[in-house]
Amino acid sequence: FRDPADVAGRRPYTVGRHSRDDPSKHHAEDPALYRRLAAAGIRVRLMGATCLASQLADTPGIELLPEGAAEPIDFLRSLDAFVYRTSDNWYEAFGRVVFEAMAAGVPVACASRGGYAGYLEHGRSALLATSTDELMTSLLALRDDPPMAAGIARAARRAFAAVQRD
Repeated sequence: FRDPADVAGRRPYTVGRHSRDDPSKHHAEDPALYRRLAAAGIRVRLMGATCLASQLADTPGIELLPEGAAEPIDFLRSLDAFVYRTSDNWYEAFGRVVFEAMAAGVPVACASRGGYAGYLEHGRSALLATSTDELMTSLLALRDDPPMAAGIARAARRAFAAVQRD
C-alpha cells in the first residue's frame, strides 16, 4: 500500500487508467475529460488507449500507451488516481481493472454504471460519478485533498479484500 499523501509533490499529479485497446472500453466523452485534466496541469497516462490517438495525439500532458506496455502493477504505481468508465454501448459486467487499482492502493473515480459499482461505496472506497463534470470534480478533489485520497485508498483495499473473500 502506498499512501497518496506520501507521493504528493514528488512528480506531477497523475491520473490514468488501463484496459483493452478497444473504443468500446472508453466513453465518448473521455477524450474531453482527459483534455480538461491536462489543461488543469494533471498528467494523464492511458494504457490501452492508442485507439484514442486520433482525438488525443500531440495533446500536451497526455500519454497514450498500447495495451500491455507495462505490467499492470507497475503502471498503477505511476498513478495518483485511477479513472474508469466505458462506452454507453458497453456494460462492464465486473471491471477487474477497477479492483486492481483498489488493491494497489490507488484511489478510484469511476462511473456509477458497471458491475463493480455494487461493490463500492461512494465517498468511502471510491468516488462514483454519473457525468463527465462529476468525474472531473472527483479527480480534482482527490488531487486537492491527499488525506481524503489516502482514506479512500485504504477503504478501497479493505473493500477489495472483502471481494476476494467472496
